[in-house]
Amino acid sequence: MSEALLNSLGLTQTNAGTWSGDGGWLDDPAGKLIDSINPATGQVIARVRSTTPAQYERVMASAVAAARIWRSVPAPKRGEAVRLMGEELRQYKSKLGSLVSLEMGKIKAEGDGEVQEMIDIAAPESLIERASQDAPPMLISVTAYSTAQSTRDAESMRKGIHAQPGLPSS
Repeated sequence: MSEALLNSLGLTQTNAGTWSGDGGWLDDPAGKLIDSINPATGQVIARVRSTTPAQYERVMASAVAAARIWRSVPAPKRGEAVRLMGEELRQYKSKLGSLVSLEMGKIKAEGDGEVQEMIDIAAPESLIERASQDAPPMLISVTAYSTAQSTRDAESMRKGIHAQPGLPSS
């Protein structure tokens, strides 16, 4: 089962463990192999190659450059990028939940729950809820409206958000 699951997620028996925004997956044979072990059986599920010092430096330089660009991207566009990550997680929720179950020795429902938590973090409703804890009410309304406009499912997004005077409706 684990080999078929790995294949369905684009994973192999040995995987690169370092991602760089400007270079994708970096696989250096000098990186130490880390075994991912199924705690229920003690069997190795797969291996991940650790990051070398040179890869670390590349990743950090890439991250600093990306942060300079990212901070100039308007907030609604950044929110949309986070939402799209949530959509990708949702698409693979069952398979990722199965992988979490294998790696952590959890039942399938708990593995799915771990993935669902990541999806929830990326949901526009979650972003608004977290922002609303410290923001003034009018800012919350404008943020909610702006976020809803940038999602495909604006009506479901607005459930539970009270209309504010002066905000356009769609």
